[in-house]
Amino acid sequence: MILRKCVAALSAVGCVAALLLVASCGPNAVNQEKDAVPRVLYLSVQQLLPLEKNDALPVAYSNSLILTTGSGSVRALDLQLQERWKVKLEEFDFSGGATVFNQNLLLASREGRVFCLNAETGGVLWQKSLDGTFSHPPLCGMIDDNPVVWLLSQSDGVLYALKMADGTLLWSGKETNRSDGAALLWRHKLAYGNCDGAVHLFSAGDGKQTSSILIGGSDQMAGTPLATAEGQLWIGTRAGQLALVDLNAEQLLGTLKISESEAFVTPVQAFDDTIAVGVSEGRVLLCRAEGGQPLIVKESLLAGGVDALLFDGTLLYALAEGTLYALNSELGIEASLNVGDRADGVVELSYGVLAVRADRSLLLIKGEWK
Repeated sequence: MILRKCVAALSAVGCVAALLLVASCGPNAVNQEKDAVPRVLYLSVQQLLPLEKNDALPVAYSNSLILTTGSGSVRALDLQLQERWKVKLEEFDFSGGATVFNQNLLLASREGRVFCLNAETGGVLWQKSLDGTFSHPPLCGMIDDNPVVWLLSQSDGVLYALKMADGTLLWSGKETNRSDGAALLWRHKLAYGNCDGAVHLFSAGDGKQTSSILIGGSDQMAGTPLATAEGQLWIGTRAGQLALVDLNAEQLLGTLKISESEAFVTPVQAFDDTIAVGVSEGRVLLCRAEGGQPLIVKESLLAGGVDALLFDGTLLYALAEGTLYALNSELGIEASLNVGDRADGVVELSYGVLAVRADRSLLLIKGEWK
């Protein structure tokens, strides 16, 4: 019922997006049984929303999405893109995004201001000023049954821990170096890579640094790492390497050359026990650790450099040069959809609904098997 409006909106913003682009399914297609009638995946744009300047990718919350901007606005929308609430927090830059923990909405600005809002109403619960520069969503978790917020300052690598109840500063860590990527929380450890070409590990409880693991002198890291449940940390580097770190032993297991350029696309957990990573040459790789070493087990070539990946538990979505690809476990293309010339992010909002940021617009995309 909204496709006619969507077509008009797409034309108005100059976003080149076909509503139904289909790739035929091969013998390994998802959700097909042997000798069954082949099913085809349809990707369609369900809604389109013009974005404000420097809008972050949305965060999902209770069948809605929350958008933060580079100009201090925070708004909650339902999946029909109708506004539920909107607040203005001065002119702070929240283009790094936000995190929802229970009913708390945590966001941190490039200017060092941290806010906790009620995710249901947008009401401000507390705010805190820190000396950091924040361009990624806060991390949230529990320490000794107490909810905690952790933040990584991109300008100097300093970690901060705040009490989620009221914003009290619990501790701040030591300065390392610039870190353009985000940190991750694995059990009671915090980890991030930085411009030293090293992965730094800290205790989430008291902020003490436990290790500094050198990857390589030219292996600066700007992407966000991935940690598996078993404690394998994967991260891409400026030298085109994919590094594998054992978080239990706090040591480098090995590196894998995957690109002649940079390998900053954040790895994602993928099919079975593999992780997926994309590179600027257009390759999507499935990797795993075998014998303690990182290995490529499958790969596929797309028509353009890979900008973002998303795994929804069934399909691997790759955003490459303005096209969204849906890949099966053999990395075959189930469907593709042109979403715009400047597409740089994809997130899952709810089952079957993806949000893609492209050409200063937010597209809600749904996949259906027919």
